[in-house]
Amino acid sequence: MEKHFSITLIGSGNMAFCLGEALFNSGLIIQEVNSRNKKTGKSLAKKLNANFNENLQSINSESSIYIICVSDQSIEEVIKDFPFNNKLILHTSGITSASVFEKRFKNFGVIYPVQSLTSGVKYNWENIPICIEA
Repeated sequence: MEKHFSITLIGSGNMAFCLGEALFNSGLIIQEVNSRNKKTGKSLAKKLNANFNENLQSINSESSIYIICVSDQSIEEVIKDFPFNNKLILHTSGITSASVFEKRFKNFGVIYPVQSLTSGVKYNWENIPICIEA
């Protein structure tokens, strides 16, 4: 039996829209969008055929990866309130080190493009350099 790989996005800004759309278009399952912003979160979830949740404490526990796509200033707040410590968790900030995860998580990393992204713009992800720290 084939195991399906699924993703939960935390946040609903430019990075969540652009990365979420690229992941979805590549055939990956976006299981849930978690966002404090109900309007943009629901919009992104609809676009990605995903569930929407605005409460981090009741976030879905079945995803394979949780990707934090929030402002640099909000990453530590999300990490502090994240209900699981045994999941693979990533953030998308080029400024924030992966070390923010070290005290609490075993499996973590950072993935970010080496350019700014704008929601609504169609990108050719094959031409965008991506940095990964894990």
